[in-house]
This record gives sequence, structure tokens and C-alpha cells, in this order.
Amino acid sequence: MTKYKAKCFLGQSSGYVDIVVQASTINGAKDQLKQIYRAEQILGLHEVSSFSYTNIHIICFIILITLFINFTSIIFSIIFGLISIKIVQLFLKSTNNKNIIILVVFLISCFLGFELGNYVHQNYFNFKPVSELSHMGTHSDSNHATVNPVAEVPNVYSHDYRKN
Repeated sequence: MTKYKAKCFLGQSSGYVDIVVQASTINGAKDQLKQIYRAEQILGLHEVSSFSYTNIHIICFIILITLFINFTSIIFSIIFGLISIKIVQLFLKSTNNKNIIILVVFLISCFLGFELGNYVHQNYFNFKPVSELSHMGTHSDSNHATVNPVAEVPNVYSHDYRKN
């Protein structure tokens, strides 16, 4: 159902009021305003935009997924680094070189997180552009020109059995 909004005159006691109704057609909305609200006069009846908070949530979710896909290695790096700081702080309560150890573990963890994120990005989110899809199934050999392995398969159906 579509939402319709209008400014309606409901009488001397209420005056003009903005009312939103749901109806299938504009005539259905007009009938509702007359019958349910007893509108004496209906001004500016129009369809209200159907954009809602649900649409905003979907758009935000898509943006978050896109950011995760594009920045996987950086996100993993930050997560690994922050987790390593907390773990080192739990185990090293009273050490003189605590800050140096935290820094070294943080840098190593960030590097490992970056590498893991890079691996995930390359193996799971490496989408090929449409221009590269036409080259799938071909490979390049150093001694030969581009070779299509499918073209090298003999055609077993090429024999004409009608000729004896």
C-alpha cells in the first residue's frame, strides 16, 4: 500500500490538519479522508515517499560489507593489534620493559593481521572485472602464444556417420 498525505479541514474545532493514510489508489485515500476523518475539505493530496528507516539500514549494511571487502587487511591488522595489546597487558602486570614488549607484540600482530586480511581478500573477495572474464580459460605459455586448452581437445563428433 502507498502512503498519501493531505491537509484536511475537519471543522471549526480542529481546523486544518495534516493527515497521512495508506491506500492503494489516490481515490481510495480521498475516500478514507472523507469517511474516517470526516474531512470537509481536502487540499494537496499527494503520494508520500516510501523511503523508510528499513531502506537506510539496508544501505548502511551494504556500505559496511563493501568497506569490509575493500579494507579487509587493514581491519584484520587493527583487530589483531588491539587483541595483542590486551593479551600482553593481562600477562605482563609488573615488568620493567612492558612498553617495549607491547610495542613489539603489537607490530608483529599487526603484520600477521595484515597478511591474514590480505590472504582473505585475495582468496575470497578477489572479484574479476567483466573485461577479464572474457580471458578466462586461456593461459599464457612462455614458449607459445596464448593457448586455449579447450581448443586443443579433439572433436569426437566431427565424423559424419552417414558416409560409409
